[in-house]
Amino acid sequence: MTLLALIPLIPVASFIVIVASGRRLGVRAAYLGTAAMLSSLALSVVAFLQVEHGKVLGGEFLWLKVGGATVKMGLQADGLSAVMLLVITIVSVLVHLYSIGYMHGEERFGWYYAVLSLFSASMLGLVLANNYLQMYMFWEVMGLCSYLLIGFWFTKPEATEASKKAFIVTRVGDVGFGLGIIALFTASGSFVFSEVFHSAESWAPWLVTFVTLLLFCGAIGKSAQFPLHVWLPDAMAGPTPASALIHAATMVAAGVYLVARSFPLFEHSETALSVVLAIGAVTAIGAALMAVVQLDIKKVLAYSTISQLGYMMMGLGAGSLVAGMWHLTTHAFFKALLFLGSGSVIHATHSQDIREMGGLHKKMRITSVTFFIGSLALAGIFPFSGFFSKDEILLALFESHNYVALVVALTGAFLTAFYMGRLCFVVFFGKPRGHADHAHESPPVMTVPLVALATLTAVIGLAEFKWHLFSELLGEHAVPLDMRLALGSTIVAVLGIYVGYEAYFTRRIPLRELRQEMTLRYVTTVLRNKFSLDELYENWIVAGFLHACEVSAAFDKLVIDGVVNAAARLTVDLSRLGEWFDRAVVDGIVNGLGAGVMATGRRLRYVHTGRLQSYARWMYGTLIVIVAWLIIRGRL
Repeated sequence: MTLLALIPLIPVASFIVIVASGRRLGVRAAYLGTAAMLSSLALSVVAFLQVEHGKVLGGEFLWLKVGGATVKMGLQADGLSAVMLLVITIVSVLVHLYSIGYMHGEERFGWYYAVLSLFSASMLGLVLANNYLQMYMFWEVMGLCSYLLIGFWFTKPEATEASKKAFIVTRVGDVGFGLGIIALFTASGSFVFSEVFHSAESWAPWLVTFVTLLLFCGAIGKSAQFPLHVWLPDAMAGPTPASALIHAATMVAAGVYLVARSFPLFEHSETALSVVLAIGAVTAIGAALMAVVQLDIKKVLAYSTISQLGYMMMGLGAGSLVAGMWHLTTHAFFKALLFLGSGSVIHATHSQDIREMGGLHKKMRITSVTFFIGSLALAGIFPFSGFFSKDEILLALFESHNYVALVVALTGAFLTAFYMGRLCFVVFFGKPRGHADHAHESPPVMTVPLVALATLTAVIGLAEFKWHLFSELLGEHAVPLDMRLALGSTIVAVLGIYVGYEAYFTRRIPLRELRQEMTLRYVTTVLRNKFSLDELYENWIVAGFLHACEVSAAFDKLVIDGVVNAAARLTVDLSRLGEWFDRAVVDGIVNGLGAGVMATGRRLRYVHTGRLQSYARWMYGTLIVIVAWLIIRGRL
């Protein structure tokens, strides 16, 4: 367990040291962060080799007791987490190294590396967790780090808005994830994966579906699936190396990992798997369509990431854990390569607009060649890694008889090949535009990671195809490559690249004339407006929520406060009435009786003078009054 604990703790220590040192470290913050991740990589390799030989690492301890239930904390490394450890640490090391050149001269250089270290540590802690509660803790830390990295250039309004958007949108999914954890703890009395999975065998079908769909809400948010995908394209406002880490091996991969880790639960619910498949299919095709019309190099790759995450969900939804996780692994390397390659282009041209590029192949040979390798892998061209993992997903869809989803996946494959061909031809070929004429190759500290990732992209596909490494690690039966599907998908991908070649290289497809067509112009507008989902959320959901808040505030002020204030006024008025009644009536009677007695006493005082003449007058006067009264009454 000590070995596993050190893997995330070393970058955490790097984070603490860099933050405590402030700006005094300077560029040494990069060396410290990179060295920390190299150490975690070495330990991850040791853990992977032990797991590969059939050993499951880990341990746990009792944290607290809740009623009759116990809450445990612990770490575990099985086949699934061991693969993720290697993916995270390899990509993170290369991103740390690349950032030395890309972020050189930044005022908050040390802070960038501090957050980058914590970001990597949180993902490592997430994949090593042996229970849902611990996973959720690291899940939220990762969300915080993404907020800090996306908003790193906080003086730019678009960066601050993007960071807030990412934080808020992903919180929507996190609420569902949290509720799912509460539900499964209520049902099983435990957060530990193995105990929950064992308990789920006796759950009612509706309960399994309910819990898994709540967990999937978290994956929808973190992995940018429809309809919570809107945060990811805007996240491109952050530094490009951070974007590479977010898109390749950390944040967006966390949602796919959550579904994969919870796969024993999802297997008990056909409904949940169908939902995962449907959401993945919609996301894959929708994001691919939006990528076709993007003009920002990073946003093309961002929508590509969303689309490929949809493919991973399709693989998992089709019931193949190997398909989903293998594509996550291959995608991590070629997508990190593409983002770092785009960073090299941006570093050289000082622009993200592909219309201001062109002719860079002659000026940036290493960047262009490695970018081509990443693009071919993403398009699914043999022999690069994306070819093998994409076809594994297609095979899973075919064998599970999800033919509609298979058609969607093939359509997405065509679009992927087309927009990556478009991107390569516009950026690296043709005449230089804008600052592209003065571009030059990036320094070795930036190109070495590109070469390393390109090498991994070229060979990692053989890990499953030749040695069935993923199948053995994940405990699934290895499925041989289906040549019919492989040939069909390759033809589709080549056709997509060819259309891009004719449209953007030879220009034989008259794009300007086609854009004048009303239908195509309308479709382009819809896609560039991202299906108006942002406007829908802002003008209807957000505005509706704010309006509901205003109505609630008015109701609170007019009704709730009105009732409370009226009750208060009534109380005051009643107290005043009571005070008047006490003073005028109660005190009046008491005081009146006293005053009457005193007045009577004063009058009687005149009778008691001590003089016989006075007493005689009163006596005769009284006698006269009595006689007069008797005469009047007729009694005398």
